[in-house]
Amino acid sequence: MVTTADLNSLATSLQLTPQLSRSLATGERVSPRINPDPSALVVRDGALTLPINVARIKWDAIDHNGNVVAGGEYNVGGSTTLVPEFVFKPQLFEPSSNRTPPEPKSIRIRATVTLSVALATGTVVSSVSTPLLSANLLVTPLPIPTIFAMFRHKNFSAKDGAAVLLLVPEYIKPSPGTINQVTTKLESLRNDLNLLADLGGWFLPELSAITQFTDSVNAQPRVHLRVANEYRNLNSITLIQRSWWQNDTEAEDEISSVMLFGLGKSIQCYQHRGFGGRSFKLRTATAEPLTSVTDLSPDIPPSQPANKVEVVDNKKGGFENRLSSMKFL
Repeated sequence: MVTTADLNSLATSLQLTPQLSRSLATGERVSPRINPDPSALVVRDGALTLPINVARIKWDAIDHNGNVVAGGEYNVGGSTTLVPEFVFKPQLFEPSSNRTPPEPKSIRIRATVTLSVALATGTVVSSVSTPLLSANLLVTPLPIPTIFAMFRHKNFSAKDGAAVLLLVPEYIKPSPGTINQVTTKLESLRNDLNLLADLGGWFLPELSAITQFTDSVNAQPRVHLRVANEYRNLNSITLIQRSWWQNDTEAEDEISSVMLFGLGKSIQCYQHRGFGGRSFKLRTATAEPLTSVTDLSPDIPPSQPANKVEVVDNKKGGFENRLSSMKFL
């Protein structure tokens, strides 16, 4: 007669695959399987061959501390399915030469299996719930850069004479050297966030932020890049190169709208060279990585999201076309 011990023996012989440790790409799906397929198992009860029923399978993801990962950290395509689908949420971080990047997050997948069999007598015998653990999976963190964009026109307009200056702090690692490197990284980041938003519903604010930022920058006919933690004199940066008999257009006193992209970052812009005169601070939140100001002409320029601009003094007058220096804080 089939006993609970018989079913326990069968349950403990099951294994999860994949068995090997592996590093997951952003948005990569993982579909663990139980081998052998428990629904194909049978037991002998005297002269009878009885099929095994999978009474219950509970799928979990477990972190390196042994805690069950919860709160939307993964998606499972049905809690009792034999072949679920996991998509793990990567940690976001700002790349920096001053800090070691976070280690990949270690995750184990567990299936807790309960088997049962219906005997000829009508009795149902069940196993003890048996946890099956796979090997570690490493979820690679996703870098989010910090970039400050200074647009020549209001509302990030790309009309005649438009230009944008992209400023990246020196501590970003690796420091981008060309516009193509920056725009390629931004588009790659947008693709990663778009994939994660589609798969797990995560990072929708981040996806919206990077989409708005990249679309506004890509629309500009002239894009310039500088890597520095501060600029004491924006007059040293040319936005529009003109013929030898004409005056070039420098960044100083030519900026009408701005965007700051980054995880909980701040920047300060000044009316005068050398960080003097009236100034304002602009900041982002970790959960809202983009702050934009469409018009710098009001005394206190309104931001989106609201209340992300802090004017340092109470003097009257906006900042449109009156910026001469800046620094990352």
